[in-house]
Amino acid sequence: MTQEVYVYRKPEAYGQENIIEKLLVNKVEPLKIELAMFVRAVRDGKRFLVPPEEGLSNVRICEAISRGLVA
Repeated sequence: MTQEVYVYRKPEAYGQENIIEKLLVNKVEPLKIELAMFVRAVRDGKRFLVPPEEGLSNVRICEAISRGLVA
């Protein structure tokens, strides 16, 4: 899986060349890091950084976005 993002823009002024920007993207998988932090919190008996209520809210938001993309 590549994690490269290119942004192509046309300048407003006529006669200028198109602009292509390559954005730097962190090559770390965020969910993998979050899962490792969760496992560490459970193993060490400490609180996880994301409260369950916030996690549930995030899942609901993602589901709503997903439904919106399909519609």
